[in-house]
Parts: sequence; C-alpha cells; structure tokens
Amino acid sequence: MWNSWRLVSVVSPGAENPTIMTTTTTAYLEHMAEALTLAQQSPIAGRNPRVACVLLDDSGSAVASGYHRGVGTPHAEVEALHDAASKGIDTAGLTAVVTLEPCSHHGSTGPCTEALISAELAGWCSEQRTQARSLVEVHRS
Repeated sequence: MWNSWRLVSVVSPGAENPTIMTTTTTAYLEHMAEALTLAQQSPIAGRNPRVACVLLDDSGSAVASGYHRGVGTPHAEVEALHDAASKGIDTAGLTAVVTLEPCSHHGSTGPCTEALISAELAGWCSEQRTQARSLVEVHRS
C-alpha cells in the first residue's frame, strides 16, 4: 500500500529560507513505510488519526520513533523526540518522517511544529506537499 505514495515533501526549516521539495527517494519511502507500520499501533478510537514518526540521522538510519497513543497524549512527533532523548540522542540535525503533517494548533497538546523546530531538526517530511507548505508558514511566523 505505501508504495502508491509517490511524492514525499521534504521541509528544511532554515532560518531565512525554508525549503520544500518533493522526492521519490527510496530511503524516505522506506522510512515512510516503517512509520505507516508503526502508526498501526495507535488506537482506533477518538477523533485523532493514527500517526507515527521516525527520526533519521544524517546517514539516513532510523534512530528513534514514536506513535500517537490516543486522545490527550503526546503526538507521534513528540513521542519520537522523547524516544531520542531517552536514548541520549541529540535531535539537532535529525530528519523526521511523519505519516501526517505535524499539527500547528494548540489543543490538549502543544503544536508539533513548534516541538520539531525547537528540536533543531534538519527537516521533516510528510506525504502531502500542500500540508508541508503550512509547516513553512508556521516556521516563518
């Protein structure tokens, strides 16, 4: 199923010029498949979708991951950041592969976009370019 997703958006939140590009890079698609499998551990209940996040180091290896465990709990991106911290991994320079664009709103949890930016990631990717554009808007604001 995952291989039908041909475009993956990559967002690099540089301070001056955030970058958006689409790619079919096998590494991103393989890690997206990994994230989609992990997302299946999320509960099918409540209003939240099943989401997972895999963090990659600069060599493209998965070093941490997380998934959303249900309403009111940290979202997948924050869970992945916590997983990295528990392993003593510095998140600066990592890339997040997320099955759904990170949220940018305040609800029962804080915005994932802010958490990812604060973690000083090299970038993140999700499956839809139009959603990735909203990340750039959040980063610039």
